[in-house]
Amino acid sequence: MSKYFNRLEELKIVPNFWCSEEYFEKARFIEQEKEGKLWIEDSDGFVILPELYLNRFVSSPCWCDFEGVSLGGMNKVFLDYEIIYDPKQFLDLTGKRWEVFRKNIRKFPNRNLELQPMSYDRFDEDIMTCVLDWLEDRKEEEIQDDDVLFKYLKEGENRKALKDCNGNVIGINIWDENYHYINYRVAMSRKGDFSNEYLRYLFYTDPEIQGKNKLVNDGGCLGSGALLSFKKKLNPIKIRSVYSWVNEKEKI
Repeated sequence: MSKYFNRLEELKIVPNFWCSEEYFEKARFIEQEKEGKLWIEDSDGFVILPELYLNRFVSSPCWCDFEGVSLGGMNKVFLDYEIIYDPKQFLDLTGKRWEVFRKNIRKFPNRNLELQPMSYDRFDEDIMTCVLDWLEDRKEEEIQDDDVLFKYLKEGENRKALKDCNGNVIGINIWDENYHYINYRVAMSRKGDFSNEYLRYLFYTDPEIQGKNKLVNDGGCLGSGALLSFKKKLNPIKIRSVYSWVNEKEKI
């Protein structure tokens, strides 16, 4: 574990969606240390996470903050949300609050299918067909961190595929974790048949996820009102506003 992560855990800081050793590696983030200060920057030298000095955060610009951390003398600019779920709640979908989600997963025609781990050496045409179908459904959107996403697809440590009765991949779940959360990186499904809802249901009820006894950070909405509305229907236990911090009068 990096010194930065060690310090965060010692200080009992709740990590954000971009905090995992695996994400740092795939995004090529760099841990810097100088005169007792620790910080994380990207390959262009842009500071990603708040700078740490001993047991406090330094008031300096950063791209993404942590829950409950305020950087005095700086201005905050809204970045996105972090939407948090309790996997245990997906084990009982009774009641009105689950009505829409419950109906949608029941509309998925092949509910006897199971997630299967993906091997590291398998990134074939069948998987690419699923990926391209998912991208086609989002052709009007900008895909954030696309290079990082494809690294997760090819060599992610936690990947499971949903296959139909003919062995064709119709969905992919990818996640990583830190000392506090499981980070749900992507639910990637082919168009139609409510496969996205069913894929998420399988993720949250997966014995592997349930056995972690951790909450899940499902990231934000990337400016998409439709995605935010969809995630709210899955009954999150918390939605946090995430901010960038900049010098006064500066804008991101």
